[in-house]
Amino acid sequence: PDRAVDARFDGDGTLIGADLPHGGSVPGGGRLPLTLYLRGEHAATRPAVMFVHLTDDADRRLGGHDGVPAGGRHPTLQWVPGVAFADGYGLEVASVSTDTLAVLSVGFYDPEGGARRAVLGDGDRPVGDRAVLGHVMVRAAPPDTARRGIEPPFAVWANGIALTRSE
Repeated sequence: PDRAVDARFDGDGTLIGADLPHGGSVPGGGRLPLTLYLRGEHAATRPAVMFVHLTDDADRRLGGHDGVPAGGRHPTLQWVPGVAFADGYGLEVASVSTDTLAVLSVGFYDPEGGARRAVLGDGDRPVGDRAVLGHVMVRAAPPDTARRGIEPPFAVWANGIALTRSE
């Protein structure tokens, strides 16, 4: 993975790392491509729901996913100890009015009561309830060019570059 994490979750395996193909930036209202690399450490004895959340500094959710890994096809009870796998996402991101530095995190919780599973540190001591993958800049939409008398761009690319004029 591009970003090594190595976060062990109580009863649910390890998040080895993640790839963010477009780096740490996404336009508000767009999609954040993300690949997680996970591995079972031992045979799971209880089911879990995985969450991938993108939140702002007030912990408001700007995007994310809650569910069974691999589109519901790979529940934690089926993970094979020692075997790693990749799990891809295209997280829908909310529109924002100003550029926002968001936190991307991953964790697991109990499907019945919703209690989050601990991230384990040295000596199997709990050190938190989620693994932080890093920060993502959620970019605000550009100002409305029609109001300023500027023609709309001919083309706009995913990374925010716009072709405004062609001669």
